Amino acid sequence: MWVAAISICLATLPLRAAQQSPAERSSEPEPAEEESIPTLEVEFVASTIFQEGSVIARLHAPLSADAHYFGLENNDIGVIGLSWNLAWRGLRVAPGLGWAFGRENRPAPVVTARWSYEDPRWVTEGLWVQSLKAHIPERSTEGEEAIVEEEVRYASVLDGVHVSARLGRAELGPLIEHIQYRDEREWKGGVRVAWLVARGVRLIAQVLGPDTEVRGGLAWEP
Repeated sequence: MWVAAISICLATLPLRAAQQSPAERSSEPEPAEEESIPTLEVEFVASTIFQEGSVIARLHAPLSADAHYFGLENNDIGVIGLSWNLAWRGLRVAPGLGWAFGRENRPAPVVTARWSYEDPRWVTEGLWVQSLKAHIPERSTEGEEAIVEEEVRYASVLDGVHVSARLGRAELGPLIEHIQYRDEREWKGGVRVAWLVARGVRLIAQVLGPDTEVRGGLAWEP
């Protein structure tokens, strides 16, 4: 008897599934979609003493091509490379490898890491670049006395690190950055404000210290 009852139930299961209404079927959970990663990200901000820009183009998933530029008062640094995108629940982390070059610094391999996290109320992001090759300081002479710059063995950049609250179209929060190169070990901190002016386009303003510096720019994600 039990065998017959079980057989009847199993036989009617396909028929009941076929008779489900579209509304019932639509209420069933669907497979989770892959985390959204922009195909292109462009950002540029500048002041009279500093300029920075980034272009990140997604290649075949999960690889992206990265290009970063940092223009200092007496120097500039460019970085190009590849990064590997990892995404989970609004968090994106992209470790990578690249090559750095510039007017005053010798070319060197670098490791990079980008990160960001977004939800309806908060957004945070940042960039870290670390040289893998020791820097050799240049020497200059004044009369008979030799002057040697203080050596920074491995240059690094920590750029655009911020945690911002979202208030409608606005983003507001603290910002820090660090440039370590040659005799520089400069930390700066301040405030970042961004305003969504159109879909994927944000205007950015930054005010940093200790010596007051005001920057303006934009970010674009088509």
